[in-house]
Amino acid sequence: MVEKEEDLSNAIALNSFLFNSARLIGPSIGGFLISILGEGICFMINAISYLAVLIALLFMKVKPMTSTKTIHIISELKEGFYYAFKTLVVRYILIFIAISSLLSSIYSVLLPIFAKDILHGGPETLGILTGSIGAGALLGAIFLAGRQKIKGIEKIIAQSFSTAGLGLLVFSISRNLYSSLLALFITGLSFMLISVCSNTLIQSIIDNHIRGRVMSIYVMFFMGATPIGSFLGGYLAKHIGPINTILISSFLCFLCFIIYNYRLSLLKPYFYKILEEKHLN
Repeated sequence: MVEKEEDLSNAIALNSFLFNSARLIGPSIGGFLISILGEGICFMINAISYLAVLIALLFMKVKPMTSTKTIHIISELKEGFYYAFKTLVVRYILIFIAISSLLSSIYSVLLPIFAKDILHGGPETLGILTGSIGAGALLGAIFLAGRQKIKGIEKIIAQSFSTAGLGLLVFSISRNLYSSLLALFITGLSFMLISVCSNTLIQSIIDNHIRGRVMSIYVMFFMGATPIGSFLGGYLAKHIGPINTILISSFLCFLCFIIYNYRLSLLKPYFYKILEEKHLN
């Protein structure tokens, strides 16, 4: 969709900004409408809202890509996986985005337990905690939307793993609502930065002819790790408790920061070389 590759980072961040704005505002509107109209009407309104998406798609003007190559699904899929794992930066990003998605889903699935049993609140407490995550993610998207350079986002990913670990650590030991909100704000901000920067990093270096296949693999790693993380979060919380589960997640975030930061010396020259070849900064 984006014609100029130098605008890619801002476009991805803007997309995340809109997504998280809706995630922050939507539940509030939904709760208000449910109390007035009921659940059924809300589902109908949600269905009608997709007309806006269809109208937007109709107005889009994207240059078609023509190819004389015969398409074989299996061979094309193999080529996509081969390209993704042969390319050093893409391989590392896929691994770390899967870990990031897994860790973020672990703490997300345990929020109701913390709201009720740790912070001794109710549904409104859970709503506030979730809103704090969304607010942090929103700020992260705004920050990235204003960035002018692609170079440097590899450092943001490493640093965000450390701040995510810090946020989860504070959240696990917090018994106060305000400190928990601050911790989740930092955590939501950090995981959003990891997600958007990883997306930008991959899309900046891959070739157009294989972009769809590589990004489908990216989505598979990103979305596929979520249910695994949710299962692990519930399983670990049952056997070692929710607090220890979050502590383990925090430790793993710090470990990712150490490993990723250590490998940056290997990844950075390779990444910058590709950007220079594409005349990106």
